[in-house]
Amino acid sequence: MISNAVSTPTITACAVKKTGDLRIITGSAKCKKTERLVTWGTKGPAGARGPAGAPAGSNEIMYSQANNYWQGWINIYVAPGGWDTISVVQTTQLLAGNYLVLANVDIDTNGDRAFCSVTTTPEAVGGNGTIHYATNIPAELGSQNLSFSSNVGVEAGQEVHLRCRGFIPGAVARDASMTLIPLS
Repeated sequence: MISNAVSTPTITACAVKKTGDLRIITGSAKCKKTERLVTWGTKGPAGARGPAGAPAGSNEIMYSQANNYWQGWINIYVAPGGWDTISVVQTTQLLAGNYLVLANVDIDTNGDRAFCSVTTTPEAVGGNGTIHYATNIPAELGSQNLSFSSNVGVEAGQEVHLRCRGFIPGAVARDASMTLIPLS
């Protein structure tokens, strides 16, 4: 007769009737009158299926020049007297949590200084928000690639912006990108 059943090793022991203490036996050994025979398999029944794990691959969120911008130059000049900035890249509304933000942008200061920052919106939509990282680009550096990172805490519905400001006409940015990596 052929059987499809898979046999699993069995452990045989004698349990003391009064205390439950176990003594493993092998071969032809027998239990004493004060013990009872106990056996169990080494493989138990399958347990319930566990929760699904995180999907394979990266958990990064990549943003490149959102809105109406393209891979050309973006004017970041803000008229004197104002202290506004131009959002060169912005996320969609995010889930609450902490994110590592990796920012990259090409800047041409046009002979004066410029300024870039990573901010969150103060509310679900709009506004300059809270500055989480800021850097000044000295005038003498002129044109350069600027890369920086910052840990940013985000409330549900907030956006993260890479914002820049030039201080004279002709200050521009291009090829801006942000990568957000959820930390919690």
